[in-house]
Amino acid sequence: MTVSHGLLNVFHYLTRYETLKKIALGLLFAGAFAGGYGLYYWYSIRCDKEAQKIFAECLEHFERASASEDNAAWDDVVRAFDVGFDRYKKTSFGPYFLAFKADALVRLNKQAEAITTMGLMVEKLSTASPLYYLYAIKHALLKIDSSDTIIKSEGYADLEKLSEAKKNPYQDMALYYIGYNAYVYGDPERAQKVWTKLIRLHGASSIWSQMAQAKLEFTA
Repeated sequence: MTVSHGLLNVFHYLTRYETLKKIALGLLFAGAFAGGYGLYYWYSIRCDKEAQKIFAECLEHFERASASEDNAAWDDVVRAFDVGFDRYKKTSFGPYFLAFKADALVRLNKQAEAITTMGLMVEKLSTASPLYYLYAIKHALLKIDSSDTIIKSEGYADLEKLSEAKKNPYQDMALYYIGYNAYVYGDPERAQKVWTKLIRLHGASSIWSQMAQAKLEFTA
């Protein structure tokens, strides 16, 4: 199993669909109250409400595809999120259409397209978003799974930077996957060093520290 395929399950565990919708909706209202009044304000709110409705419908497509064994269902998911993004790219929900489109592309084993799509998503997502660093990590992991050695190297470099970013609330996650990749690709000493650092910095309260500890005990 590739890192990005394995990450899908963990990622959706951390950002369940309802949580994602609530966060996006919260950002929507925060932006509304922070904004001014007038025609543009009214038009923006109306577009965001429409985007929310279409986004929810696209999520239903995603959930049905997840429960189906028909690979063609994922093609439908890609098209649905594509249309949603084209129509509502300037709304608060714009980047999230791309995020789920990238997931669908991974399911279709279209790795290069998924990397490009997730890269655009991260580019459009505000760094102030509570999910920015989570998606940035996912983008790095998608790159690491690439068969292109240059893109793979970029992914490693990105993940290292994310593990050192002081503002990153998911620093422990980045450290875990640096160690995990070292472990998978035959460098157990580096894996042990990184995971030990993770445990030291984030303690037992971190789920990623717990996973690292379990790996260390298993390989001891």
